[in-house]
Amino acid sequence: MHLDDEALEQAQRNADHAEARRILSTISIRDVDTLISVSKYWCAVDALQLVVSVDAWRDPWCSDALTKQAAGLLEEAVVSREDAMYILTQYIRPIFRTQNKAVWDDEAPMWTSTRAVQGHVPLGCHNVLAWLMSRLGPVWDEAWPLVIPPIMTWLDASMPQAKICGACTAYLLVRYAPRTLLSRAGIDRLLEASLTRMLSFMTDAQDGPMILSAALQARLAIVSRRPVDDQFEGQCTLFSETVLTALSYCAPASSSTYATRPSDPSRTATLSSPRLQQVLACTACTWAVSLFSRMGDPCLRFWNAWMDWTCAWLQNALSISPRPLRPVTEMVDELVERGHLEHTSPSVPGKDAMLDLLQSLYACTEATRVLVDLAKDARVDHTPLPRHPPGLSAWSARLLTATCRCIIRLEDLSLDVALSSSLLTSLRALCDTLLEVEPALGASLRALAPTRLGWLTQKNPRDALDS
Repeated sequence: MHLDDEALEQAQRNADHAEARRILSTISIRDVDTLISVSKYWCAVDALQLVVSVDAWRDPWCSDALTKQAAGLLEEAVVSREDAMYILTQYIRPIFRTQNKAVWDDEAPMWTSTRAVQGHVPLGCHNVLAWLMSRLGPVWDEAWPLVIPPIMTWLDASMPQAKICGACTAYLLVRYAPRTLLSRAGIDRLLEASLTRMLSFMTDAQDGPMILSAALQARLAIVSRRPVDDQFEGQCTLFSETVLTALSYCAPASSSTYATRPSDPSRTATLSSPRLQQVLACTACTWAVSLFSRMGDPCLRFWNAWMDWTCAWLQNALSISPRPLRPVTEMVDELVERGHLEHTSPSVPGKDAMLDLLQSLYACTEATRVLVDLAKDARVDHTPLPRHPPGLSAWSARLLTATCRCIIRLEDLSLDVALSSSLLTSLRALCDTLLEVEPALGASLRALAPTRLGWLTQKNPRDALDS
């Protein structure tokens, strides 16, 4: 290894961004060792191109600026067949071959070690493999048996962070490998089975939202490589097993107030924390928008399930004043370990807690608007549906009432944050769409709260025409 390569890996181990930036600005790709050192800064999580933020799950040595620097260097590099096979056989394979302890053991796995293997430290090998798969090209037929074992090891590991690495690399494998190879070798079925099992970790307190996003994106890539006629059923299965399953973990009462995070996330599941349920709901609803847009009108098969959860989430929203809530599991653990509960009260939720709740409400409202628009404009065999689309009239009154309640509570809080204004605009836009279908509902709601809901008269175009 060249001295610059060693210095770059030292900066990686220490997460020394300034030193890494200095080295990347002067280094050049001179050989395969330099490729390995630089590609550790090619952030695999970024390659997922998720619809949610991934900042919290980036490698500590990978800042946005460093990733762009490394990508610029690697873009100009020429990767020969010999280079690719050297990285796979002399760097990647020894790391996983020397993984003697089971992946379920508590000891740190080999791929996180900072002890050199073949001259390079294993730490960051997931980024190396992720980048390499984007450059394999005609080498895939020879390389895929060396690529699969690390990915499956990560996917089947017990640590959520390892599963995220597995999903990132699985996504890139599906994206860049030849379609015929995926089906001929059964790689698509193998990965899909492991990614499905990975979804059981979506309730993890620290990594649940990223587990959901990474697994969903990787499985979506698998569905997208199938023949067109088979893609819709795959998307429906994916929506049911990811978005709807995630929302089933989010109790509607959790939207009633913003709350503190668990004091010890490693011992708390999403199921017992309103704050964590809000974050998971936001992630699921954000993905719902993307999947609704892909599926189009046929996604209305999920109409009743979606409306049942959405109406309850909005109806409970902001209904309780914020207070320092503690997960029940925390208090049970404290009683078991100490025999009593600590008298010190947890801190009152801050601005970040409020933003988590508002983000979940905003994502829910935006997804519901997309689905309502699809229902309102749906056609069957080019023949217009009845005046009231099936299902829309049945839920309009409940959804409109829940939305108006949320609007009134939000206005009463007078929150000085930009997201509050965006949420208010989105909620009112949803009301406008519902009133286009059921104009009479506007008069009923105005009668209940003429002062607070007077804007319904001004915003409903049909009412304006009638007058």
